[in-house]
Amino acid sequence: FDQIIKTSLEKGMNTLIVHVRPFGDALYPSEYFPWSHVVSGTQGVDPGFDPLAYMVKATHQAGMEFHAWVNPLRIQANGSPSILAQDNPYQLWQNYNPAYPDVRRYIAEGVAEIVKNYEVDGIQFDDYFYPTQDASFDADAYKSYQNTAKKNGYTALPLLEWRKANINAMVSLVYQRVKEENPKAVFGIAPQGNISNDESMGADVSIWCAAKGYIDYICPQMYVNFENQALPYESTIQTWKEMILEDSIDFYVGLAVYKAGS
Repeated sequence: FDQIIKTSLEKGMNTLIVHVRPFGDALYPSEYFPWSHVVSGTQGVDPGFDPLAYMVKATHQAGMEFHAWVNPLRIQANGSPSILAQDNPYQLWQNYNPAYPDVRRYIAEGVAEIVKNYEVDGIQFDDYFYPTQDASFDADAYKSYQNTAKKNGYTALPLLEWRKANINAMVSLVYQRVKEENPKAVFGIAPQGNISNDESMGADVSIWCAAKGYIDYICPQMYVNFENQALPYESTIQTWKEMILEDSIDFYVGLAVYKAGS
């Protein structure tokens, strides 16, 4: 991490956005999430020190901001981690689903814990929301919602719109808890650059960009070039800019340095 700081300063960077919850886990001691295998080798095993405390202090001493990057819903990717701790949220719910208010509160309190216990300058979510478009993923929760709608005499939202509403409720609650713990800390999201892909996974990016109470900044992952046929860089950036109807929301462009020259 010291080398990362050194390189970042040499390249003129002013902020580090550091992954602190990649898989329903934590790179710090948490009341809500198990230790990450990233720091101990096995999820749930205490590494014997607090990586986040060290990283925040070292980053600030170097004159840069520190934003904690959190995946709110991702549990595994390509079989990693291979072992889930008994107190991983997936083990608690077996369906880590933002349709449930308890899950949304759990995620929001987990974020608030970071802002309360560490002098982070911001929190960032990236592009992991609903893991699938398959209706079977949340069929029970959606059926319950439909039954409640029918019982109370209102029309149920279509599945995708209902999923967006669930994610919006989670995002707004996280924003609220961040501000309650530290009004100066910012909350931003770095969704995919492809807006239709975002919407298909329940990320209602147009709403987040149009009203207060969701985000302080948006940073779409524009990992394409000007010649890209499906997602031309220049016109896509313009579309994103035009979606920002709330003046207080900052706009950044996420670039993939590893794709330079490709």
